[in-house]
Amino acid sequence: MFASGKLSPATGEPAFGLFVALPDGTVLQLPQVDVSRVQIVHNSPDPMVATVDIDVVTSAGDVIPFDNVGYLQSTPYLLAPSDSYRILFSAPNSPDTSGALVKIPATLMRNTTYQVVAAGLANTSGTNFANSVSVNGSSVDFGLDVIANSLPWSTSPTTVSIAVFHHSPDAPMVDAVGSTGTVLVDDISFGEYQGYLPIPTIADGQIRITPANDNNTTVATFAAPLTSLSGYGLTIFATGFLTPDDENVSNLQPFGLWVAFPEGGNLVELTPVMSLENASGLSQMNLFPNPVNEVSTLVFNSNRSMNATMTVVNTLGREVANLGEVSLVEGSNSLTVNMSALSSGQYFLTLTGNDVRVAMPFIK
Repeated sequence: MFASGKLSPATGEPAFGLFVALPDGTVLQLPQVDVSRVQIVHNSPDPMVATVDIDVVTSAGDVIPFDNVGYLQSTPYLLAPSDSYRILFSAPNSPDTSGALVKIPATLMRNTTYQVVAAGLANTSGTNFANSVSVNGSSVDFGLDVIANSLPWSTSPTTVSIAVFHHSPDAPMVDAVGSTGTVLVDDISFGEYQGYLPIPTIADGQIRITPANDNNTTVATFAAPLTSLSGYGLTIFATGFLTPDDENVSNLQPFGLWVAFPEGGNLVELTPVMSLENASGLSQMNLFPNPVNEVSTLVFNSNRSMNATMTVVNTLGREVANLGEVSLVEGSNSLTVNMSALSSGQYFLTLTGNDVRVAMPFIK
């Protein structure tokens, strides 16, 4: 086999190609195939599809199988012919694709790199994916997000390029803020994707999750060990549920931040290093019921007595209700919260004192 021709031929000159010389003197030119690069990520937190067989079917009917792919797992980036595909999801260890639960089309264009992300909720009947499921006030269909121009590697060997996907169905619009105060992700809602931002890897950092347009209130903080990730292009998935159980579905995956690497395999969880409740001396916070009724109850522990103001903030960071001052005692606390004046939507219940600011997400 030999390479011949010119990459940029002038008129009348032969174009570049690969050729094979056979023993009888015949020379054959190998056909050029347009290719794409693709990674498939399983990011549906529904227990019905905790593990699936994924079959990628070309327009010619050829099948590329990926067996027993679990939630928060991914394939490596693979080269595939640019084509119109059907991506089939079946029960694990299915003998063929005849009993596929869902078939979703996806088109891969030439010289383009993709992430194909399975997300949303399956039908709880266990027989098909035809109907959406309402969980914690959110109705979300199972489907595929096809992201073009994803980056397996960073644009510089001294940076890590980070993209963020909001795939937590019952989480409100949020921002993500880096250690230096840089807003990594601004006003991202469920199903939205933002990327890529190159971040220097001179030191390990943290990522704070805050309400949209209120970067002073921290909902949670996660470790971001950047020094070992120079040159990578990474996608961070906010996934799972703030409220893992409701009246329709139980045992859902809890909320977290998970990172997909270009080599594939298990996604890596970013470790929560601090929630604001722990930093402020408040812990074991729980609001029930959530979604809330007209009146709900907030329970938590406090490491000291203090006074605090209780407010409700919307997803844009604006105060929509001032519930007055409350007195907290050392040890166990239980506060009755009147939500009757709120319209339906997503909010944060906040407690603010001299050195305390805690935000608890909820749905009305």
